[in-house]
Amino acid sequence: MEDTNQYQNYSRKSIQKYAEVHGHDYKFLDQEHPVSPFYGIFMPFTEGWCHDYDAICWMDADILATRDSADVFTMYDPERISAYFMETQNRWKGMANDSPWGWFKDKGHINSGVVIFPRAVYEYVSEYVSDLKHLHNTRSELETSIGNFDQAIVNKIVRDLDSYNEMFKEWNYHLGRYPHDKRFEANLIHYWRKHKQMLIKDFENERILK
Repeated sequence: MEDTNQYQNYSRKSIQKYAEVHGHDYKFLDQEHPVSPFYGIFMPFTEGWCHDYDAICWMDADILATRDSADVFTMYDPERISAYFMETQNRWKGMANDSPWGWFKDKGHINSGVVIFPRAVYEYVSEYVSDLKHLHNTRSELETSIGNFDQAIVNKIVRDLDSYNEMFKEWNYHLGRYPHDKRFEANLIHYWRKHKQMLIKDFENERILK
């Protein structure tokens, strides 16, 4: 039987090597969050081990690092969450400023494939996700519009904090949004959704770190 999660194994090898090259601890979370497998990003906070680190960089399991990629923690901000904003401003162009969508009108919204959480926000994030089951069961149209599940919660946290550090697209090169022929010029390539077979093929490319 074909391993439908084969791409995760390749991502794991690449990002583990990436962490080793730049001198960082690496954890691959192969256990699912009890509420939903889509909430792995919050396990450092719900399990409490975030406090072992000054910062945590979450990466989805469909990302590869390029061979000469720089250290993602060069984008670290000690006070604010760092993430890449997708250019989705037009989605909310007609919304009132005081609506739940108003905050995103001139910013777009975050893709949660690569997110850096500094120690300064641990307490806030931990409290926010302390009842993930409730957050999951009370999702609204807003959550659906900004990615649902983990991505929606990350966006709402950053919106409520009203403070963030915007990462360049090279740190989360989203293949659903950017030209495929430029992907190896990025630091971290995000093989979003239908691009998993491309990830498996690209893993053999000499330009991928492994």
